[in-house]
Amino acid sequence: MPTPTNKKLYDSIKASIKSQLKRKGQRWSARASQQLVNRYKKRGGKYSGKKQGSSLSKWQKQKWVSINSAGNIVGPCGSSKTKSGKQYRCLPEATAKRLTKSQRASTAKKKLKTPNKVVKNTKRARKK
Repeated sequence: MPTPTNKKLYDSIKASIKSQLKRKGQRWSARASQQLVNRYKKRGGKYSGKKQGSSLSKWQKQKWVSINSAGNIVGPCGSSKTKSGKQYRCLPEATAKRLTKSQRASTAKKKLKTPNKVVKNTKRARKK
């Protein structure tokens, strides 16, 4: 597993990201980890050790789509919001197409009830 060579820089960037998340009422996530690595590298940080393959790489390569409360696929993830400014549910395109329209609607409605928070998908949407 790669280890940051400049631990002090790494920890200060991590603390900065965590404080931003706390102000927004969010928790640490895969996206936050990505930001940490990108900022650390941008500021000249390096890693020692071998990089392992991860499911995060697969996750990044997937095409993500937005689902509205009617269960329709409305475009790429992050491109569409409701009239009240809430973010639609985002799912990998393959998962979205595997679900029925009513299953997509169910998971989208669950997300819209608590916007701007991490909300687990419905059981059907979680199944691989």
